[in-house]
Amino acid sequence: MESNWNQIIIGNVAANTYNISVNADNTLTVTGYDKLVITDGGGTYNPSTKVFKFWYTNTDGNKTYRTEATLTKSK
Repeated sequence: MESNWNQIIIGNVAANTYNISVNADNTLTVTGYDKLVITDGGGTYNPSTKVFKFWYTNTDGNKTYRTEATLTKSK
């Protein structure tokens, strides 16, 4: 059973993980990792506050979702 559980966790990570790249002008490029299909996305990085603000649109089958997020350093 444990082996099957590990496969489910790995499958969920592959289906729900994204990459964020910071461009020279501090805009962000968001791309899907492995199985996540991102159709559009972007955002900004503030190097002074070290805050990422981004969004992306992804599809899963015939459904479309939009995610918006702000990532900050833990206090």
